[in-house]
Amino acid sequence: MRNGSVLARYALCAAAILVAASLAIGVAFEQTITLPTGQEATINWDDGELHSTGQAVPPSNVEHDGQKRLMARRGAILDAQRNLLETLSQVHVTSDATMINLMAQDVVRTQVEGVVQGAIIVSEEWDDELEIYTVRMAIPLSAAQRIVLPAIVIDPPDAGDAPTGLVLDVRDLNAVPSLSFRIHTRSGVEVAASGRGFYVTALPGGLGSPVEEVSLDPRVADDPMVIRVVDLADNRIDLVISDADGELLARYLRIQNYFQDGRALLIMN
Repeated sequence: MRNGSVLARYALCAAAILVAASLAIGVAFEQTITLPTGQEATINWDDGELHSTGQAVPPSNVEHDGQKRLMARRGAILDAQRNLLETLSQVHVTSDATMINLMAQDVVRTQVEGVVQGAIIVSEEWDDELEIYTVRMAIPLSAAQRIVLPAIVIDPPDAGDAPTGLVLDVRDLNAVPSLSFRIHTRSGVEVAASGRGFYVTALPGGLGSPVEEVSLDPRVADDPMVIRVVDLADNRIDLVISDADGELLARYLRIQNYFQDGRALLIMN
């Protein structure tokens, strides 16, 4: 009975591992940005979230413990929001511009500041001994995308033989993540003027090759088109693919817009 019990537990563990492997296909690609203050912010290019931390101490003339904590919390939130805005200003919107370029327009800056002010508090902590309040806040990159990227209007799919998603393999090319990117062929034909996707890395210790693992991601369903990116533009953002892949991708994009539908993944190292 004991051996049977051990075998049963082993079987359950093995099943759990297989289930976890089937669900966790890729690992989020994260980018860390060091701010002028020395603090760090993180951009998760898979989940599409920007995280930043703020800290503050209470004013020296405040003596009541509750008031100290409240005022320090307000200061920490403002500090986190400033760091979010500073980080967001450095994000590439296209290969030609970062967010700060567009924020020169008052309308865009006001909208971006509104997104930052609506940031969600992920965690917060008060250190009684040091009297420091720490707040970690997050904003979705999709909110920034809606401000700066025009909507792409497409015709509904009219064919059933198109791939279920798009996987762009940019490993070993040292690509820079961006809210949008261009795709053109080696011969210079533009295939996509405003591509967008989720940046991921293959799950370490997967059961197959990185491309096979990521191709099982539910966002690209069960039959994605896989393209090996052959080069990058000088800006390290825009993608260069072969003429043959470009011709095929252009045909499929007339059927279904994988970028607009959230069905595009980019594999990073």
